[in-house]
Amino acid sequence: MTPLTQARGSARSDERARVFREAELRYLESVGLVAEERFVTLSPPPVRVRLLERGSGEVVLFVHGGGGVAAHWAPLMARLDGYHLIALDRPGCGLTDAFNNRGVDLRAHAVDVLGGVLDAIGAPRAHIVANSMGALWSLWLALAVPDRVASLALLGCPSNVLGTSAPFPFRLLSVPRLNARMLAMEPPSTRQARTIFRRMGHDPESLSPEFIDLMVRAEELPSYPEHWLSLLENIFSLTRKRVGMDARQLRQVHQPVQLVWGDGDPFGPPSVASELCAILPRARGITLAAGHLPWVDHPDRCADIIRAFWTEVAPTPLP
Repeated sequence: MTPLTQARGSARSDERARVFREAELRYLESVGLVAEERFVTLSPPPVRVRLLERGSGEVVLFVHGGGGVAAHWAPLMARLDGYHLIALDRPGCGLTDAFNNRGVDLRAHAVDVLGGVLDAIGAPRAHIVANSMGALWSLWLALAVPDRVASLALLGCPSNVLGTSAPFPFRLLSVPRLNARMLAMEPPSTRQARTIFRRMGHDPESLSPEFIDLMVRAEELPSYPEHWLSLLENIFSLTRKRVGMDARQLRQVHQPVQLVWGDGDPFGPPSVASELCAILPRARGITLAAGHLPWVDHPDRCADIIRAFWTEVAPTPLP
């Protein structure tokens, strides 16, 4: 592992990667997180994945949503002492290798990536903290290799569970060719990033300049457009979703699950959280006045909820 402050240029030599690293470091410093980075090579898929790490102890794997990056978890990682915290840039995101999702079996891909990361760091199992598409990935992993998932803390509506979908602007981005033109019409900028977070149920004026700049610089990375648009094309059509989890599949998730829901989450209302708690065998939920990324609005409260959850479900160290 390499201290993040000394790792400039180790992942990519291009200017946009350098600018992203600088924005990421400013954001991490603004929330009080000192992290190290590591790169691991997976196969399959044949990609080099970039990790941010902090601490020691039981392993906790953070899995961000569709257009996110590992550093989005920084406010939580800064508040959760006593654990080995690992956040990955998913393939196509951040400083992980570029990835095209067209034609990919996303469920198998999710299991390969998350399981491969656990293999690479030598972790037999881990607690998982996840959001949106990352939450769907984590549920798929929990079904595929249940012994490797100690618990699931799912913050925000998991992508495409039960009858949920995405707001119309996101589904419109699933239409080939049209989506490329739409993305070109809203190039990365501070104004565009604030618009995106408003669409996700957040008050953009409450978000720090460092967080907004991190989002802008992530979208400027060369790998971002291909990953984001190909992912949406693989998840949705304009009128229906292509992947997801129904009640029958969710009943087979037997790990402890903590749901943290934003009452302004446009991907699914709090009633979906109640429905999930009734379906998942070992789930409980809390609703906060927040958007799709509730820990961004309430980092202290979310950290307290997760810490209490882990204390209850895993009072003794994992092997």
